[in-house]
Amino acid sequence: MDNREKQRAFRERQRTAGFTSITEWVPNDAVYLFKALAAALRGEKPAPEAERQFEPITDGEHERRMRALAKELGLKFHQQKVTKGHRSLMGRNGTLWVGANTKGFDICLSGQSLIAEMTPFMRKLTGSDATSSKQPNDSAPFWRVQDWNLVRSAAKFYAQTRS
Repeated sequence: MDNREKQRAFRERQRTAGFTSITEWVPNDAVYLFKALAAALRGEKPAPEAERQFEPITDGEHERRMRALAKELGLKFHQQKVTKGHRSLMGRNGTLWVGANTKGFDICLSGQSLIAEMTPFMRKLTGSDATSSKQPNDSAPFWRVQDWNLVRSAAKFYAQTRS
């Protein structure tokens, strides 16, 4: 498989996992508003907010939760300078990335030894294999969850990994 085929397959896996330019680049509240407007323009009744399966959190709330979790577990909080929504916990083996989007939280493992150590736990925690990978070469598997408590459980396990 050449590089273009790999990239095409990667983009298809991302689309299957629910990633689009909308979910990645537009604030969560705006995504719901756009969907409601589109439904109204089609003459459909938009779904009430109470019917949404997952209530997205704001970017500020995501950062607050991540900082609190890092402090509670004695880990280092990291936020990318260019993409502010990319936040992680560091200080142990590898890096545990947690992203918030309109469909839930993405728990992503980075680092080969962390992937080997945490994948069995993540499968047991979520009851499934990884949703997809954040990198074309499958070097950053992630699990999409809708419950913050699962993020906490993953972070607690990460805090106990070898450094």
